Amino acid sequence: MLKQATIWTDIKNNKIKNYYKNRAFVKQLRQIKQKIMETLTVNQNTEVNSTKEIINKVILTGFLGQDPKVDVLASKMKVAKFSVATNYQYKNSKGEMVKETQWHNIVAFAKLASEVEAKLKKGTRVTVEGRISYNIFTDKAGVKKQYTDIIASEFAMHQKKEA
Repeated sequence: MLKQATIWTDIKNNKIKNYYKNRAFVKQLRQIKQKIMETLTVNQNTEVNSTKEIINKVILTGFLGQDPKVDVLASKMKVAKFSVATNYQYKNSKGEMVKETQWHNIVAFAKLASEVEAKLKKGTRVTVEGRISYNIFTDKAGVKKQYTDIIASEFAMHQKKEA
C-alpha cells in the first residue's frame, strides 16, 4: 500500500523514471496519469458549470392591476410597488376549461422605479424580469407572516393591438 501511494505521488510529480527504467511501463503510467488528470479537470469543470446554473430568475407577462405606488425611502431611493396578473388555463377532471388568475407583487428600485412611475398604468400589458424574494415579518399581534415579492431588474411594455 505504501509503495502504491509513493508511486501515485511520483506520478503526480512527474518523477516516474526514478522508480521504473522500463520505457513501456513508464509510457503506460503517463497515459494513466493523463486520463486521471483529464477526469479531474472534467469533474472540476462540471462542478463549476453546475454552480453557474443555480439561478433565481423570473419572467412574467401580464397586466397591471392598478397604478404603481411609488415611495421614497429615507436614503432618497425611489421604490415602486405594483401587481401583475397572469393567467393559467387547464382542463379539470370533468373536462371543463378552468382559468385561474394569479397576482404577483412586483418591487422596483431607484432608476427602474422612476421608469415604472412614468410609464406604467393600470391595465398596461408588461413583461417583468427579476428575482423572487421571500420575506417574513411579525404583525402587531405577534404572528409571523410570509409574503413573496418579485424584485424587478427590467421591464418591457407591450403595444396595444390596433383594430
